[in-house]
Amino acid sequence: MGFTYPEMVFLLLVVAVFLVGIVWVVNAAILKSHPLGKSDTAGRNAERALDRIEALVRTARIIALQSPPVRAGNWTAGQGVLTFLGNLDGDTQTGSYSVGDDKGLEHVSVYHRGTALVVSVKSTPATAPSTVVLLEDLSPSDPRAFTASFRVAAAGVTNVKVAWSGTSSVTIPAVRADRARVSVTTGVGGSRLLVDRTIGLPAQPALAAGRSLP
Repeated sequence: MGFTYPEMVFLLLVVAVFLVGIVWVVNAAILKSHPLGKSDTAGRNAERALDRIEALVRTARIIALQSPPVRAGNWTAGQGVLTFLGNLDGDTQTGSYSVGDDKGLEHVSVYHRGTALVVSVKSTPATAPSTVVLLEDLSPSDPRAFTASFRVAAAGVTNVKVAWSGTSSVTIPAVRADRARVSVTTGVGGSRLLVDRTIGLPAQPALAAGRSLP
């Protein structure tokens, strides 16, 4: 005996509800077995933060290192703070810093503050920095949730003159970098996601070991 039209409609509704329930169960199982499935948004946010860091670091003319540079062709040890002098706006008048013949530079720092990745910029040593949050969900339990390292371009140390405020200057021995490698580790709902990027540095900025830039 066949189904009546109302019975057929009811049966189709029951099947549809059953299929939706299966989809929910399977999706929950996937997320449970693969936690990074919950981190798509975090991954996109991390990539956007790296886009901004890449744009910043490609303007660098001198970068402060926390450890001595290594031999040519090798990478420096990773550091949790990225500090450099660069021309962020392409204006030779705005910033008060200069490195060699490059003038109008700003002082830039990218660092880990709690679960936020922050960039601060100042135009003179005496001015208060302007601060912007690049990423808000760094892994809270990982002290190396942000790291940066640099590849030494060539052997040999060169002296680089760094000046600021039009009056003070210092000559710093440095080597050159041709690559930067930056990574961030996000933490969402207890899961961790590492995103990294290698950035070309065509200007080959100087690497100043053990120096805190003014």
